[in-house]
Amino acid sequence: MKAAKPYANPYLAGVGLGLVLLAAFVFAGRGLGASGAFVSAAASLAQHAAPERTAANPYFARYLGEPGGAWKNWLVFELSGVVLGGFLSALAAGRLRPAAVSSLRRLTGASRVLASGRRGRFPETFAAL
Repeated sequence: MKAAKPYANPYLAGVGLGLVLLAAFVFAGRGLGASGAFVSAAASLAQHAAPERTAANPYFARYLGEPGGAWKNWLVFELSGVVLGGFLSALAAGRLRPAAVSSLRRLTGASRVLASGRRGRFPETFAAL
């Protein structure tokens, strides 16, 4: 495995992000908010689970009326690009490595309770650790 490249200068990265945000306002007329992607996904999933209730919900209804459905919202594509770009950036910088499954062994008792979702009883997965 090759050595990881050093991180970018945070000040230059901040200026670069500011210029990207300015360009987004100039060319698209809006900023780079990503929370709308989660709302679009939630509205679409809620529509499949309970179509009548979702259509009656004024908050979700405005996302369901978009052409092509909630999954065609530009924010969903933006957030997908952020995830893909982060993966490719980590790959190019040599920072991508498999997650250590053995890190579950380092969980404390309280963390195991929170991770299991049950009080006092651990699932078989954690009991073997």
